Amino acid sequence: MTIQAMTDEDLQQIRTVIREEITAQHLVSRADLDAAVESIAADFSELRQEMNTRFDHVDRRFDNAERRLDRVETQLYTITISTAA
Repeated sequence: MTIQAMTDEDLQQIRTVIREEITAQHLVSRADLDAAVESIAADFSELRQEMNTRFDHVDRRFDNAERRLDRVETQLYTITISTAA
């Protein structure tokens, strides 16, 4: 069995095939990266909406608590005035 040395043409063909494969892999990787970025952006948008909803809920609860404390303060003032007389 005789082993033939590779010609420059053979080496160039191998380089071309390898270069094409690397380029194809890079394009796939770039497409995957772009899809991941879009997905993350969508997730952040959903998270922002959820946080805004929760903050709105907390604000409403604080408003309710403030109104209740105002009523308690009014009642305590009334009791204080009643007992002072």
